[in-house]
Amino acid sequence: MSLIVDRNTSVIVDATCNTARDMTMDFIRSILIGHNLATDVEQIASQIRNRFFGLAQKPLLVALKDAHNRFMVVKRAETSIIT
Repeated sequence: MSLIVDRNTSVIVDATCNTARDMTMDFIRSILIGHNLATDVEQIASQIRNRFFGLAQKPLLVALKDAHNRFMVVKRAETSIIT
């Protein structure tokens, strides 16, 4: 999973994932885009669990958590540089 996130708002503006079908990627994108990566991770994860039943569900959830963790590390580093 790759995400483009607005650094100021933490909102996911674009996303892609390695899937066998374009339709699956489009569906996952529709779940991700517009959500806040800093605050909406549980809501996004819930949507993935409740709406996506493909074999890649668990790897997507892991990738989402990893993306969130990495983003939060970057945000904390930015905050510590500014202060």
